[in-house]
Amino acid sequence: MDSEIDEFEETDDDADEVKGYSPVSRQKKNRRKYFWLVFIVVLIVISVFFAYVSYIRAKYNRMVAGYKAGTIENTKNIFLPGKLSGEETGDVNLLFVGMRDKSMYGAYYSSAMMVVNIDIKNNHINLISIPRDLWIPIDGNPGKANSVLKTAIDNPNKYPENGLPFVKNTFSNILGIDINYIFTCDFDSFQKIINQIGAVNVKMSDAEAKNYPFLKFGEFSSSKDKANPGLYHFDGPQSLTFVSWPKDAVPDFDRLRRMQLFMFSFAEQYIDNRSLLKFKTINNVLNVSEDNIRTNMQVWELKKIINLGEKTPLANIKQHKLTTDPTDPGGLLRESHYFNTTYSPIAGDNDFSAIQNWVKSILK
Repeated sequence: MDSEIDEFEETDDDADEVKGYSPVSRQKKNRRKYFWLVFIVVLIVISVFFAYVSYIRAKYNRMVAGYKAGTIENTKNIFLPGKLSGEETGDVNLLFVGMRDKSMYGAYYSSAMMVVNIDIKNNHINLISIPRDLWIPIDGNPGKANSVLKTAIDNPNKYPENGLPFVKNTFSNILGIDINYIFTCDFDSFQKIINQIGAVNVKMSDAEAKNYPFLKFGEFSSSKDKANPGLYHFDGPQSLTFVSWPKDAVPDFDRLRRMQLFMFSFAEQYIDNRSLLKFKTINNVLNVSEDNIRTNMQVWELKKIINLGEKTPLANIKQHKLTTDPTDPGGLLRESHYFNTTYSPIAGDNDFSAIQNWVKSILK
């Protein structure tokens, strides 16, 4: 009886034959279905990725002055980076300018000016700070270094592209080097960006911390790490106070020391750990930055510069600053009361040649 039932049971192969399919043709049909399924999934992934890149590029392009690369070009260069401006010579120079935002007294005056020199061949980074009160020629007229960007912003018709080319060229002429990139940021954006990415941990000796009386202010009560003496966790407003508070009315060099210390701490904590490359972080930072930060860097150029920073050991990051201290290598300035100001350092010579030679010796 069982054999009779088995005789009439229809196997899969029998069904295929009834439908006109052989086992081989059925396998081909399944492979085609899998192929189209995989193809559609890949297509969706690619579409989502390009939509994300286009979204980021559109936000970032609001910050970019001058040429703006398209989505395909930026995407290609992110994975297969081209050469940065200056990379052929081995030195990529980035000018960072931190300024007061438009809601503050003295809007658009710069409080932080620093050249970041990336020595690609030797895997070194040099940080060269410029005193904000240094008197320099600005489009043929004498003025303080902190007013260069403000001059450009106040005269948009004369200085297009948010004044970035004018600022870049002015400091290139003073320092005697090619500045390839420029990045400007106001204080309000600075605070918000720090809050978006998290606190910045700054380590100081007790002796150094005593030089900064503002650390005793109530707003810093939560910043000191109780388990690690000398370690501070600064949020956005605390970070701004730390880098901008003057120890005395003059000189300005103590502020430069804190700016460089903060930059070292930020790089060690975030750039080394690739925190800035996370999707959520990038999106949140761009939401804050698109109206208040300006640069001439494309997305892929910014990413490549960050990658170069990640590959540079902290021991290979050197700080240099111009001072009035004759015992310091950068002691090329002298005190003055130029134009009846309270205090203004000026170049020790009239043509800035000593400063230019000092900068060139650093880049060697």
